[in-house]
Amino acid sequence: FPPPPQHTHSSPLSTLPTLLSVTQKKLRELERLAELRKEEAEAAARLHAELDRARDELNTTRSHLHHTTEELQEVKHSLRLRNLEEEEEEAERRRLAAASPSDAGGSDVSDGLQQQQQQ
Repeated sequence: FPPPPQHTHSSPLSTLPTLLSVTQKKLRELERLAELRKEEAEAAARLHAELDRARDELNTTRSHLHHTTEELQEVKHSLRLRNLEEEEEEAERRRLAAASPSDAGGSDVSDGLQQQQQQ
């Protein structure tokens, strides 16, 4: 027969200090993890608030840009109309000048006649 097994386990009371130390260490680790998660949640909340402010600023800027673009389109249209009016006025002046006897060509003819008369 083999000899009876030797009792190698320590008594439950002798392991309590080690078990208590390990449990306290794990508890401190869990408390630290909880603190890190809390800090992480606070940082995430700050980032979300900053993102919301940036989004609002972007929307405001986009609105201003849209309004400014509309104003520029109105100015551009107004300038086109003014240029067309000026071109029409210039064309009318040319037509009137061409029909008038005192135009540049007529002056040359009358100058030529005066020169011939003087000779």
